[in-house]
This record gives sequence, structure tokens and C-alpha cells, in this order.
Amino acid sequence: MAPGRIRILCSGDSFAFGEGVGDLDTWCHLLSVYDERIETVNIGQQGYGVDQSYLRFRRDASELEHTIHLFTFVDGDFARAGRRSYRGYAKPLLRLVEDESEVGNVTVPRVIPSVTRFAIIFL
Repeated sequence: MAPGRIRILCSGDSFAFGEGVGDLDTWCHLLSVYDERIETVNIGQQGYGVDQSYLRFRRDASELEHTIHLFTFVDGDFARAGRRSYRGYAKPLLRLVEDESEVGNVTVPRVIPSVTRFAIIFL
């Protein structure tokens, strides 16, 4: 990170990712438009709950220098955190065990949704 710069790391679900808008129209990118000292890095991901967002932050941002971390979520992201799968795809399951985080359902089982299940999701 260059001296005098403020790096903001944006993480979370599709809201952070900017689903449905171009890269230059995400709220994360627009922060950099307001002040030339700001640079942003977006590690948001569609369909992630708070658990997967946290795991991605831990994995991908551990060596990324940043000044501010903005973690965004919606209430449904908490419900996703308790599930072993999302839209037919298996996902890691993060739990709190005696004040420590524990990752289960790993290695994530390879599950390919059936055509019927796929059609129901997108109707």
C-alpha cells in the first residue's frame, strides 16, 4: 500500500460483490471516487453467508494490508451460515466451539444439483 493511501477492504455477500451492476458502479468502488487517497479491494461473493465471508476474509485478506475492513451482510446471511449447502451446493460449516471457530463439512462434498432442483431455484 502506497504511503498516504487508505485501503478499504470490502467483504460480504452479493451486496458487497455488487451483483447486477458493473465494476465501476459497486458501492465499494464508489468509495474510491469520493477521495483520491482511498483505494478499495472487493472480496465480496454472491451467495455467501457470514460464515463463508469470514472464512474468505481469513484466507484471502490475511496478507493484504488494509486500513479499514467493511463487512456487509443482510439478515439472510445468518441463516445461510447454519446450512451445509446453498442452492444444492455443499459449503463449509463454521461453528463456535468453546470460544474457538471450527470449520466442518470440509473437504466440501462435490454435489451436482439435479436439473429439476436447478429449474426450481431459478423459476
